Amino acid sequence: MFLNKFFGTEVKTNILIKALENGDIKKFEKTLGEIMINMLSFFDLDKEMEKIYQVFMIGLVGFLMGKYEIISNDESGYGRYDLVMIPIKSNEKAYLMEFKISKTKNEMEKIAQKVLKQIDEKKYDTKLKARGIKNILKIGITFHGKEVKVAYK
Repeated sequence: MFLNKFFGTEVKTNILIKALENGDIKKFEKTLGEIMINMLSFFDLDKEMEKIYQVFMIGLVGFLMGKYEIISNDESGYGRYDLVMIPIKSNEKAYLMEFKISKTKNEMEKIAQKVLKQIDEKKYDTKLKARGIKNILKIGITFHGKEVKVAYK
């Protein structure tokens, strides 16, 4: 009932998570954009409020607790990542996410790529590697209002 009320439909949320787990980032980006358009009010969004988007993303993946350990704002390497999904089984894929706000729609792709560079430069994957996790999908997500752009590696 919660998913249907706040995320449009449970089906959309399932599509989002399946796309992420299958590595279909284009579908993940498209579905995330659809959820944002249907759920968020433009008045809820502040161009400088990265935390709004971070909490929104935690809400989307939070029901996967039990399959993943979900942690936000933890220190690793030379900084602090925004969100990580650590698989309970260490042989499965981990998801390391960093979020940024773009002041313009035209800068979104460029900023998403810079976010990926930040993940590597600051070695946000250090704790994951120390736990023996080798399969790590690094995801940079840029938001501009209800628009979303995803870069990954």
